[in-house]
Amino acid sequence: MRRLGTPALIGIVVVVVGVGLGIGLLTQSHKSFTERAEAICKDAKHRRAALPQTPTSIGQAMEIERGMLATFTTEIDQLRALRPPAAVAAAYNGAIADDERLLGLLRQMIARPDFIRLSITLPGHPELAPPWLKAWVAQTQSLAADSKAKFAQVPNVPDCAQTFA
Repeated sequence: MRRLGTPALIGIVVVVVGVGLGIGLLTQSHKSFTERAEAICKDAKHRRAALPQTPTSIGQAMEIERGMLATFTTEIDQLRALRPPAAVAAAYNGAIADDERLLGLLRQMIARPDFIRLSITLPGHPELAPPWLKAWVAQTQSLAADSKAKFAQVPNVPDCAQTFA
């Protein structure tokens, strides 16, 4: 049987120690990432809870909508700034991209000149919704579901941005 020389033995030890350190750093990196993501979600949840829950006027309802959009925007911006571990980066970045598209659709809807009329008329009367609105609702629901499915692939990271959808 052939014995390993000292340089080979040192090489094996270096590789084993390096792998161990690498695994430890990846675990620490993911933990730090998840802790930051959870903190972002918790902050956004508190900011949403601080908004009035029952508007007493159309103006107040619009302010609540703007506050929700501002919170959602900040939340997505902060989540996008995080650098997820490589193992979950594709799913995480895909979820963020879906949420960004969802945010764009929500902004477009709120900017519509007929948004207030639709908001007053349609609750309780879905049969009055025009076809374009039904398509918009289906698209936003699809994006929200896609984002939720992608966030589910990222262990210990909540899909907190979905609380607005």
